[in-house]
Amino acid sequence: MGQRLQPARTHGNCGTFFTLLAASAASFLLHGCGGGGRPKAQQPPDAARASRDAWDTNKRREKNTSGMAPRVSALRTPVERRGDAGGVNLEHVSASGAKADLSKVGVGASWYWKDKEDKETTTTPVTTTPVTTTPAPTPAPTSAPPAYCSDAQTDCRATKCCIDPNMRCYSKNNWWAECLNKSSCEPGIHAEDPVKYRSNWSCTELSGPTQPPFHGWNYGTWTTGYWDCCKPSCAWPRKGNQSRPVRSCHARTGKWLHNASEISVCSGGVAASCTSHHPFMVNDGLSMGFAAAAVRGGAHHLTGDTNCGQCYELVFTDEQHPGPNNSWGGAGEDLVDKRMIVQITNIGDDVDGNQTFDIQIPGAGLGMQTTGCTAQFPGTKKDDFDCGKRYGGCDSIKGCNKLPKDLQTGCRWRYTWYHWLKKGGRTNNPYVKFRRVKCPLQLTAISGSVPNDEDGWLIVM
Repeated sequence: MGQRLQPARTHGNCGTFFTLLAASAASFLLHGCGGGGRPKAQQPPDAARASRDAWDTNKRREKNTSGMAPRVSALRTPVERRGDAGGVNLEHVSASGAKADLSKVGVGASWYWKDKEDKETTTTPVTTTPVTTTPAPTPAPTSAPPAYCSDAQTDCRATKCCIDPNMRCYSKNNWWAECLNKSSCEPGIHAEDPVKYRSNWSCTELSGPTQPPFHGWNYGTWTTGYWDCCKPSCAWPRKGNQSRPVRSCHARTGKWLHNASEISVCSGGVAASCTSHHPFMVNDGLSMGFAAAAVRGGAHHLTGDTNCGQCYELVFTDEQHPGPNNSWGGAGEDLVDKRMIVQITNIGDDVDGNQTFDIQIPGAGLGMQTTGCTAQFPGTKKDDFDCGKRYGGCDSIKGCNKLPKDLQTGCRWRYTWYHWLKKGGRTNNPYVKFRRVKCPLQLTAISGSVPNDEDGWLIVM
């Protein structure tokens, strides 16, 4: 243990030394009565730890280049101790350049200065000011990160980032932006553009820092249903980041089409939505199926084409739609808290804002595409597919009997598991909370498509 210093005094001699401190004879003979042997200067333990913690925190801040808020250790505040100094000593350099020992002594809360040389001095008490640590400021909220960055030859206006780190998102005009190689975009006409799209590029770079995907829940959005028989948007080439385009089926034979560029049945071609893309029950609390996503994302992190092939877990909530007089619709009591996992196979041109998913359900409405189903199923009328209600579809399970046999099971699901219009106008366009999850095999085996960025997403069943 270090030599204990005494309070500074105006007189001192050897006799006083021996009466106050029982030092060893060897130490006395070595240092003499002049007090030349001074213990090694050190900081009070609490102050030293605080200084070290502050240094560690600063180093972590210097090393943090990820753009995320640094993790800050709580700094310890030195506590002013009262009582014996306990052998704690400090060295101080005064304004005159003379070194001094700093000792905390007695019962008070004062620090006393004593010259390094053992001279008679007048002491001056210096009151310490407690060190107050300021916690690290909370980072300002940032805009929600995109659910996914864009691939080459896809529109990157919504995501403003590219999968390939060697590319940047460049704007052509108000209706198109694309991921191109760094510094390769030149304003003006691009000869490689198709003739009908050959117009001037502004080449304004939209790219910002690539942010990590959003893994949390999204709240306050609602769902609808549809079945129009058209070729799914995600069945076309170069949609999203998926292993292959989702499957479409031949309108006449029902077989899978290998050519992803086949024209949709809704445009006079033969590519149609496969009848197997209807919803199905896994158990009383879980169903699976397919859905169209919003074209323009908002705070819910859906952006359109970039979501092709991705899967989402939906949990139905008890919210209702606001109305001028009374609220309406929403999930029925038998649907609230049930879950559904959907894979994005289509992009809804009329799905936007807080309407996030348009679930593929036979009998739920043709919407604005009214020619595809009658072309796929000759001898039928368009009213057979939605009971004459283009939006909302059939009100009761009886309407399912008019559908082609391959679609009737999916139609009945709407009334037996989803409880459409069962009681008090509910279920009707139910609200959900949702998050992205890893696609289950039950869905990818039907769609034929698996997202290329599946690693790291939660597996739920």
